[in-house]
Formats: sequence, structure tokens, C-alpha cells
Amino acid sequence: MWSTSDIDDCGIGFMKFDGDTSTPHNKTRNRAVTCLNKAQQVVLDRVASVDTPEGISFEELVFSVHSMNERSIRETLELLSRWGHIFSTIDNNHYKAMYPK
Repeated sequence: MWSTSDIDDCGIGFMKFDGDTSTPHNKTRNRAVTCLNKAQQVVLDRVASVDTPEGISFEELVFSVHSMNERSIRETLELLSRWGHIFSTIDNNHYKAMYPK
């Protein structure tokens, strides 16, 4: 299990990026945020991978991220939201990434 403890501030203004995988037809830059720990990056990547208007639901995250329990996923979502990496959409249980894949 991964933990969200010992977390540094990793808001949009504090990000360091690793690589650029943008494509000519999609100007969005999909880069790994190096100030996130592994668990945070896993959740962010999963949220960013969903390309629907409503985003991914909390239940879908719990089902698809097997390496974390519900509490850790919820804490990670709250941090990623606070730091500006994700936002809620149709309710407080659906999320989209600021920079989708």
C-alpha cells in the first residue's frame, strides 16, 4: 500500500515536468509531474486518462487503482484538487485532470 504521508506542496506553480509527449494534433502536454509521489502520480494518470465530460468517478478509481485503499485514494484526490491538478465535475465524486492525456 502507498501512503500519502510526508507530502510536500506540489501545486501547479511548484511543478517540475519530466518529458513532453504532446502530439501535433493535440497541443496538450502530457508530462509526469516529478514532485508527486508514486501513489499521487498513479491517481493523477488514471484521472487524466478518462476523456468523458463528467470525468472519472470515485468508484471507478477504487476499482481500477488496486494498489491503494479507498481512504488513500480519497486523500490523494483531495490533495491533487487542492494543488490544482484535478477538479470535480458533475458532483464531488467525479474528477477531471487540468491537463488530460
